[in-house]
Amino acid sequence: MSEGRPRVLVVDDDPLTATAIARPLLRQYEVTLASGGAEALRLVRDGHAFDLVLCDLMMPGIHGVAVLESLQRESPAQAARFVFLTARVRSAQEDFDLGRFAVRVLHKPISAAALREAVATTLAELARREP
Repeated sequence: MSEGRPRVLVVDDDPLTATAIARPLLRQYEVTLASGGAEALRLVRDGHAFDLVLCDLMMPGIHGVAVLESLQRESPAQAARFVFLTARVRSAQEDFDLGRFAVRVLHKPISAAALREAVATTLAELARREP
């Protein structure tokens, strides 16, 4: 999608968590932090494009599912590059029926190595789908 280093948007209402997620990615990726769903949507609406969106599921205001649903309507290409992050396992699946979305779900806490691997794998899968 982008030339140069892939662009990753990290969306999390907790600044410490967002920084912890971003830190292991900084060497390989251009990382942008959004402090919540509203800011993430504003960035996309303002024309920023990301190779991958890592979005916390449970946030005050606009939660991760609402971000994804908005992107599906407004920017389908960006919605196709979406990954949920959550500390909730079973209840998140049930509460939000995440199975209806064709997106990866990463569970927090996640090690730096596992995060880097998941991001690289997801980006490679996305690249294979592009014409």
